[in-house]
Formats: sequence, C-alpha cells, structure tokens
Amino acid sequence: MSYLKSWITFGEKMEIGECEEVYYWEHAIYPGYTEDICFLLRKLDKENFSLSLATPRRLSLIEDIEVEDEDDPFVDTIDGEDVRKQLGEYYIGYDYDSYPDPDVENQVTFNKFDEAKINLWFKKNKTPFLLEHIEPGVNTI
Repeated sequence: MSYLKSWITFGEKMEIGECEEVYYWEHAIYPGYTEDICFLLRKLDKENFSLSLATPRRLSLIEDIEVEDEDDPFVDTIDGEDVRKQLGEYYIGYDYDSYPDPDVENQVTFNKFDEAKINLWFKKNKTPFLLEHIEPGVNTI
C-alpha cells in the first residue's frame, strides 16, 4: 500500500481550503470525440477531504479568437478571464465545471485515503482506474 502513504503525505502538505487537480485524462465518449476530465482533491479542514470530477471550463474555440501574432497564437485573456492553456481545440481557464452535470457537485468526502467509499465512488462514475492507480502531485495536463 505504498500509494496510501503518498496520498497521506500529499494531503498533509495541503493547506485547508486548497484545491489541487490530481489527475487528468481524455475520456472517449465516441470515436472522434473526447471529454477532458479531472479529479480535484480539496482539503476541507484538518482531517477531511473531498474528491470530485470536473472538466476544465472552456473559454473559446481557438479558431474563434483572432490573434495579433500568427507565430504566437496564445492569448492571455478572453472576455476578462485568464487563459490557462490550449487544450485540444479550446482555450481553457482556471475554473472547472462539475462532471457529468455542471449543476450537481459530483464528489465523495472522506477523512482517510483508504476508505472503501472512495473506490466505490470511482466505480460508480465508471472511471478506468481507482485511487491506487493515481500518483498525487503529478499533474497530467
């Protein structure tokens, strides 16, 4: 259970209220279409955490934004929101929408990283992996 020690250490280093993107993957909905999905870990208080599923908020299609320098197509802001990066064919910001329904928070709360309800939550959401398959602190996007 070496994964458990790495999660405990990672969680202890987080500040209360902090939210970290701990994993990202492209979920194939059907051929030619994927959704970008992230796991967010929040430290709720000294002993409690939550994991949630989210998608990076899309600010705009890249093709819809006019750029001044064709050699450097990156823009800093779109409609007053800071651009984090280009992801696929979109510019994304620093905010997230809950997945799969942006109006309903999809999360599990816990105080120990080995609680069974964490992996039950992963299975309920039909993710291709469980907590022990994810290395905390290694951002994949």
